[in-house]
Amino acid sequence: MTPNIINTTIILIINLLIVLYSLLLNKKIFKSYAYISLPFLFNLFFVFFYVGIYAYVIYSGNTYKYFCFTKDFTYPWKAIVFFTLCNLAYNIGGTLILAKKKKYSIHKFVLKYIRVYNVSQLKRIALLIFSIGFISKLLYFTMLGHGNLFFYIQNYFKIQVESVGKGVGFELYLRFLFSLIILGATILFSYTLITRKSIILTSSVIFLTILSNFESRLSILAFMLQLIILSCFYSKRIRNKIPYYFLIYILPLFFVIIIGLGLFRDSTNNKIYQNLDLVYFALGNIHNSRALSDGLELDSKYDKKYYGATIVAPILFKSIPRKIWPNKPLNAAAIYTETVSPGILQQGFAFAPGLVYESYINFGYLGSFIYFLLIGYFIYFIQIILLKEFFINRFNVFFPIIMSFMSSKVLYLRGEDVTLIFVYSSFFMINYFLLFGRFKIKSIRGDI
Repeated sequence: MTPNIINTTIILIINLLIVLYSLLLNKKIFKSYAYISLPFLFNLFFVFFYVGIYAYVIYSGNTYKYFCFTKDFTYPWKAIVFFTLCNLAYNIGGTLILAKKKKYSIHKFVLKYIRVYNVSQLKRIALLIFSIGFISKLLYFTMLGHGNLFFYIQNYFKIQVESVGKGVGFELYLRFLFSLIILGATILFSYTLITRKSIILTSSVIFLTILSNFESRLSILAFMLQLIILSCFYSKRIRNKIPYYFLIYILPLFFVIIIGLGLFRDSTNNKIYQNLDLVYFALGNIHNSRALSDGLELDSKYDKKYYGATIVAPILFKSIPRKIWPNKPLNAAAIYTETVSPGILQQGFAFAPGLVYESYINFGYLGSFIYFLLIGYFIYFIQIILLKEFFINRFNVFFPIIMSFMSSKVLYLRGEDVTLIFVYSSFFMINYFLLFGRFKIKSIRGDI
């Protein structure tokens, strides 16, 4: 079967029904529709980046333009059906964890290892770590501009900055410092929501945080999403209206920013086309359903599975630049790029094929179904235990920040694979635990 308007509409309706079911599971966790949960956001953006863009392509009549590597046009249809099954598996995993009567708790661990700061301490801590991260990024930008910060900013968008290769090497280590910017801003924002103080200072820090991440549309959107989720936890007035705000204002604003920054980037790089395609600027020339379709078609020729090799090895060796180790194990993005466009990987650029493609080339059809079932189980489990600790102590900002951070990462479902999500998230998590952790170091003389 090849894609057409009728079967595309059917698959779109099925996935929307799955999203509605995910919303019901969201209510079961929070006892309300007024919160935005990690599991629901994962499902919402998961469907948008796969089925939403796929439907746009079919409805607009651009099937042959977008699936340009495809020889057999039954594969785009097979890809979207396969995605739907993975989406269903994700929600089955969530249903299984919610159906369990066993009550999970990490409260003993929290009491022993997580530090609770006084609200009055949060402002000082937030400003300190924000300043360290912000200054380090300014120095880095200045270095890239050969000693001139403004030269760097003015010329930054003349190159393709959102390639997979940009974080490899020196900048990868600096991301550990750069992550302090968002951590400091979110702690200060939490302080303002709790105390209703330092509103102007907090607004200024948020503005500087957005400016410091101007090179990445998704980083700005992820940060904004964190602020929205934190507002739900600490502001009853916003929480009660969040379903309306989210649908009417927030989602449209997100996509305006994605398109706007894409236009700015590409116009300064002389890439504006006569027939402007906003979906290109919103999500890039390669989208997830296209990569999955290519993967299914190529697999019919090569029939090779990696059995986790594109996930584990790239995570372990991500910090080693490929210039030092040319034969370093490839992740899913590198494998896809090397297959469809040989040669450009060596130039530091790679296409982002997405999680479903990665699961398929590793585990096949059945393995992918189990893989996403486990992902759903894990994500719902994390949401449940973090939410429980938040309601035990609402002034321990560690848990809302962790929840908002993890929820904001759903935007990277746009195309990132597990390797990149894990590595970049680890920088934030390490900083969180260094700041909030309560550690004991044993020596010969006793505890320090």
